[in-house]
Amino acid sequence: MKKGIVIFMSLLFLMAVAACGNKEEAPADKDQTTDVEEAMEDDVEVENEEDPQANEETDETAESGGTEQVKDCDENAATNTNGGASTSGSSAADCEEDEKTTGTNTSEAKADGWKKPDKIDNMNHLEIVHLAYDIFEAQDKRDYAFLESIAAEGTTVDRKNNKFKFENVTYPFEMEFFTKEDLGELEFRYTHEEDGVVYVGFGAIDYENESSFVVDFEFVKEGGKWKMRSMDINK
Repeated sequence: MKKGIVIFMSLLFLMAVAACGNKEEAPADKDQTTDVEEAMEDDVEVENEEDPQANEETDETAESGGTEQVKDCDENAATNTNGGASTSGSSAADCEEDEKTTGTNTSEAKADGWKKPDKIDNMNHLEIVHLAYDIFEAQDKRDYAFLESIAAEGTTVDRKNNKFKFENVTYPFEMEFFTKEDLGELEFRYTHEEDGVVYVGFGAIDYENESSFVVDFEFVKEGGKWKMRSMDINK
């Protein structure tokens, strides 16, 4: 009987010890769970702190994209000018389209020395001087209809051979059409009126070859309009 009581008490003791052990381990599990949750919250806070910087970098990249693209176009233009092939991926057509969009087109027209003067010494002859410029342009462009419309009596236009025939002058002669290559830069020189004839002079200057000559016009009035009677070279 005593032996049975001892065994029973031993079992109760072991059960009590086991129950106490479970109670002591529970707080440890709770502490471990708390540590894991705090670590996860720290990770979230770190990610939130890094996101604004990433956004700022994205915004800066977007803002600088236009500048970098223009720079690429400039570098490509410089490369192509030197005879090289562009490898940056931006084509000349793309750069031209960008320039049209942004209004940064830097191309400028070259002066050809054919600009009509706004003022001359004798303003009464300004209309005739402008007519002479138009005649130069018409010869270069082979505008036969215009040349025939301003030809005075005794002056004819040879369309087939691109030349003038002047008959109503002291010594009849022929003169081939001028081109811009022939004339180079034009420099208005003078006008002079005598016996109803207006004389207009131009200097044709070739700076590259260091040469020049003078083109002399004679204009007369027919039917209320100024017409070209002669055009000659004076070297």
